[in-house]
Amino acid sequence: RRVDALIDRFDLGAFAERPLRELSSGQIRRLLIARALVLEPRVLILDEFTNGLDKPARHEVLAFLDRIADSATLIVASHRIDDFPAAIGHTATVRDGAIAAAGAGRPPARGPVRTVRKAAADAHAQAPTLIRFRHADVYRGETLVLRDVNWQLRAGEHTAIRGANGAGKTTFAGLIAGTIAPATGAGVVRFGQTEPFDIWTLKERIAHVSDDLQIAYDRGETVEAV
Repeated sequence: RRVDALIDRFDLGAFAERPLRELSSGQIRRLLIARALVLEPRVLILDEFTNGLDKPARHEVLAFLDRIADSATLIVASHRIDDFPAAIGHTATVRDGAIAAAGAGRPPARGPVRTVRKAAADAHAQAPTLIRFRHADVYRGETLVLRDVNWQLRAGEHTAIRGANGAGKTTFAGLIAGTIAPATGAGVVRFGQTEPFDIWTLKERIAHVSDDLQIAYDRGETVEAV
């Protein structure tokens, strides 16, 4: 009964029967929070728990945490000021491996965010094309995640990929990196070359950093080896 209630509360029903490998990072994040609540814990520790959540999902989870604050003590660790639910009333600031400040009250508001003018992006409008996709479909398992992708990246362009949870952002990043291949028939050009691509040669030119890749490391690896 608790599982069914949490599936409804976290809106997991639409993909409750799907394999985990087909879920987006945001969907997995919601699943992990729901799983932690099944046994109705007295203390709930959330470490960077909003990673991968879009704005509506983040607000929904924060509101839910406020509702359960009477039954579970919350400990929330984050570097983002907007990750803390309204119930938070005490703060500890960690700096250089030590508690730099602690006491009642919420974390201080962050300063203004620096923005880059559009003219800076326009300056690269005629730069060489690094990557280009034409009519690319991408499947994860049997699920069509990206459809008819037409997109290109020019040298010097700094690009943000936005979208709701499950929209395909992680898959799109993998498509760009070459770790996820489009369906047959797509037009793909990377650094002036067309398919087939050798993934290890491609990795020398496109570096991909993702939480998903952390599961690839065996236990016992050293920092130097990684």
